[in-house]
Amino acid sequence: MNFGQRLRERREELKITRAGLAECLGVKASAIANYENGFSFPREEILLRLFDCLQTDPNTLLRDSFQGGSETLTGEERILLENYRALSPQVRESVINLIKSIKSIQNNQHPV
Repeated sequence: MNFGQRLRERREELKITRAGLAECLGVKASAIANYENGFSFPREEILLRLFDCLQTDPNTLLRDSFQGGSETLTGEERILLENYRALSPQVRESVINLIKSIKSIQNNQHPV
């Protein structure tokens, strides 16, 4: 998946129209179509606003543009992280302890 496809996917996840994203960025809707279809790439100042408008980090949209891109979060992982961040500190601690327990159990299991 390339930058334009990820851009479109994230925009649609947030239920933002091309016109709505264009308004947020201060560009024309045709510019959004060009970004999504790979005809052009946003200038740096637009790109930085794009991350804010789409409530995402650069790695999500640009993961194929740098080495180590395969180590970025998937959409499902991003949702898990967003949900985790919305938890209270006490509940976060419980989640961390639960994960540690599950990993411990998993590490102690031996294949039959």
